[in-house]
Amino acid sequence: MTPKRKRTVRPRFTEATVRDLLDASEVSGLRDEMQEWHDNLEGANMSHLPKFEEVEECLSALEDVADDLERTVDSLFEQLDKLPEAATVLTSHVQRRNLPLRASRSDRLGDCCDSIEVALQAIEKAGLVPSEPAGPIQTEIAEAVSTIRDHLSNLEAISFPGMY
Repeated sequence: MTPKRKRTVRPRFTEATVRDLLDASEVSGLRDEMQEWHDNLEGANMSHLPKFEEVEECLSALEDVADDLERTVDSLFEQLDKLPEAATVLTSHVQRRNLPLRASRSDRLGDCCDSIEVALQAIEKAGLVPSEPAGPIQTEIAEAVSTIRDHLSNLEAISFPGMY
């Protein structure tokens, strides 16, 4: 009789630092996946199909956001690192939900957006984004947070095509 395999259970939530949550690399990864799919359809002479248009539209939306989102997040870190009080906020731990091992593209993008939003809320809650910026650093932080939120809105509107 063969022994039963133990089923590993992933915890529903895990802790991550605010700095870790502000990671836009998943968006770039999804853009790269869609680019590969686009290239494969194009290489197989399927550019006349409706699926190609769906993939192309999704790719275009991801390309519009991915690079600027990463630059804006980097700029936000650059400005926050100038504030001594930001160090404790960026290294503080917050809970985030774990995705299933085989999450869809849409789920992965949604999780990325949720994580970034949680990080922005932690930064705002700590008072690092004042409603009336007092100096150039606070102004740049406020502008970066606003730009990131705009990008999140654009990302949430993206619809990934199905496989068939």
